[in-house]
Amino acid sequence: MAHFKIGTKVCVDGQQGEINYVQYSKDHPKYPHSYKITDLSATGKYKSQIRLEGGRYISHNRIKADIPGEALCNPLEGRELLLNLVANEVLTLGSLSIMVAKWMTDDDVQEMLEANELTARFDEDEEED
Repeated sequence: MAHFKIGTKVCVDGQQGEINYVQYSKDHPKYPHSYKITDLSATGKYKSQIRLEGGRYISHNRIKADIPGEALCNPLEGRELLLNLVANEVLTLGSLSIMVAKWMTDDDVQEMLEANELTARFDEDEEED
């Protein structure tokens, strides 16, 4: 299992930090590494010495790597996440459309089409004008 390197920016329970110390333990086979993490939200003269969790070691399974371009500590949810994935070209509009259509029920799709005036009923209204 890979471990985080010193200097890696991470997120722990919604708080941003940076790995500044790695401890290796042979006693824990699943998570052999624990870390001390500098609190990136700290301010003041000694901000580089302020640690998350009061300086206690934090186990590997509580840490999320901070991937460039993503906001792990302030995650996007629902619609915002989908639109962000399309904007960052992680998803194409075509693949998003297919995902949504497969997820929704036929009634949901029909309601959406009606709300956006894309059903045959609205075609007939246009012809009458």
